[in-house]
Amino acid sequence: MIALFVIAAVGLYVINYVIPKTQGLMVKTTVIQYGDLPVSDRVEMILIRKETLYYAERTGQVDYLIGEGAKVRTGVQIVNIGSGETVSTKPAIERVKKAAGDNMKISMDGIADYTGIVSFYSDGFEKKLSPKSISKMKASLLDTLQKDCEKLKRKGVNAGDPIYKIVDNTLWRMVYWLPSDSEIGSNYEPGRTVQVDFGTAVIDAKVEKVSARKEGVKVILRSDIYYENLARQRVVSANVIFAHYKGLIAPFSSIVQRGTQDGVFVKQRNGSYKWVPVKVEQEIKSQCILTPVSFYNEEGNEVLTVNYYDELLVEPAKEGYK
Repeated sequence: MIALFVIAAVGLYVINYVIPKTQGLMVKTTVIQYGDLPVSDRVEMILIRKETLYYAERTGQVDYLIGEGAKVRTGVQIVNIGSGETVSTKPAIERVKKAAGDNMKISMDGIADYTGIVSFYSDGFEKKLSPKSISKMKASLLDTLQKDCEKLKRKGVNAGDPIYKIVDNTLWRMVYWLPSDSEIGSNYEPGRTVQVDFGTAVIDAKVEKVSARKEGVKVILRSDIYYENLARQRVVSANVIFAHYKGLIAPFSSIVQRGTQDGVFVKQRNGSYKWVPVKVEQEIKSQCILTPVSFYNEEGNEVLTVNYYDELLVEPAKEGYK
């Protein structure tokens, strides 16, 4: 009898404690925490600036008097070309020269002829991709452009080689395309201020124009804010942010409705999962913001809900939880 009692007791222990804990080993869970959930579009954009590419007036050794990204005024000397013999031109420089064609301007003694930002990076498209050409740009242009400009800085140059450029940073633009079926709503209302996150910098911009085209919805943003890589990049992956919501963030896939009430499955101390009612404050793409601790339902009753650092099932429906 004692042996049977021990076996039964061990069996109950396994059922109540071991099994619930091992059930959760294969399921995907997440710990919900307070965070920042932006409303944004991830896009590939073309940077359009008013800029001029200059070529060396003679062959020789180069003395760089101004650093990358420095702002110069009219009459300031940027480079000085001394004596020197013809040098071999790197393939990258040849590509820039070919792309620029007749659109380069001669550098007269390396002196700036207008105020702007100096850059020693170029792709040769400074004049072809100007503010005046934006209206004719198509989405297919993205496939033909390289992301980063080529480095022009080197010890010696040949007459006619690109040597530096000056960028007008007082107003520049960003152009990109969204899918034709995009629901842009009020996010792209002309004149609206948005944030553009380049990864290395976040700047403010305004929506200038939005137009529907065959290849998608064409968006033009404008900004007067300079950031470090502005002059050396042409195509950039960025997040265009319209709003920020802060709160308790959870994957929307974790939500399971019972009747009209939303809820999530929260892991308990014994390893099992319990359905807990929640209030969804904001749904943003694949995530949502939940009210923490408690909320009031439609009847005006206080309902206890999830809290910070609760562990939820990410996809309860796939795990058989209803």
